Amino acid sequence: MVYTKQLNTDSKVDKFEVKVRAGIVEEVRMNGKKLVKQTDDDPDPRIHHSMDRLFADIERFMEMDQKPGAPKVYVSAIFEPEDGTLRRYIRRVAGTTLRIEMHITIKAVE
Repeated sequence: MVYTKQLNTDSKVDKFEVKVRAGIVEEVRMNGKKLVKQTDDDPDPRIHHSMDRLFADIERFMEMDQKPGAPKVYVSAIFEPEDGTLRRYIRRVAGTTLRIEMHITIKAVE
């Protein structure tokens, strides 16, 4: 899986290349650099880059957005019709610069 993520008004777009086998993330590269634990006490950074984790993040945003008094948000998502995988996600908080945009590509690697 390859996905890009752009946050807020930052023009920088981060590219994540995620190697998955049998549903388990084996390796993640961010902008070409392999993500690894910095110390033994740190969590494994690979856990943050699975399709399940992307859906969990979206669910967390939805919960925040439904709370009383929460600011209005614009959300757009595109899913793969065959299996429901995420292809694009945009969330913008009205009246602020808070924004996230992700584009996801799934490709088989032999």
